[in-house]
Amino acid sequence: AIDGDRVVVGAELEDGPGNATSESGAAYIFDLSGGVWTETAILRASNAGEDDQLGRAVALDGDRVLLGVIGEDGPGDATLTSGAAYVFELADGVWSETRILRASNAQESDRFGQSIALDGDRALIGALLEDGSGDAISESGAAYLFEFSDGAWTETTILRAIDAGENDNFGF
Repeated sequence: AIDGDRVVVGAELEDGPGNATSESGAAYIFDLSGGVWTETAILRASNAGEDDQLGRAVALDGDRVLLGVIGEDGPGDATLTSGAAYVFELADGVWSETRILRASNAQESDRFGQSIALDGDRALIGALLEDGSGDAISESGAAYLFEFSDGAWTETTILRAIDAGENDNFGF
C-alpha cells in the first residue's frame, strides 16, 4: 500500500524471531526522503504465533497501518484461525501496535483479515469464509466495517451480499 511518501509491504510468511513464530508474518515500512526509499520500520504482532501470516493484506492511511492476519487464533477453541486485523500507529517517530480487531461473531477458519481497506477512521475487513447469518450459508463471506471514535475502534456494520450463496467468498 502507498500513501504519499510512505509505503507498507506485507511479508505474510516471514519468520519472526524465535522458533515459535514460523510464518508469523511481518510488514515493512519504507519512507521516501531526498529521492531515496529507506526501510524505516518492521512491524510484527505483539502476540505473534506460528502460521498467523500477518501482512497477508495491508492498508495505509497517513500514520496508521492496518494489517490482515488470517491465521490469528481468537479467544477460545471455537475461533481457531478465525483471523484478525492489527492497527499500528506512528507517534513520536515510533510505530506501535494500538489495537487488534476481531469479528464480533468470529468462528474457526473465517479468514477475517484476508482483505482490508483503511480510510481515515474507517476500516473495512473481509472474511471470505464467514458462514453467513446464523451459519445458514457455508462460506458465503462477509465484510466488517469498524470505526474509530473517542479513542476506540468499534465494529459498526457487517456487510453481506443479498443473494449470498455457499462458497461465494464475499469479502475476498
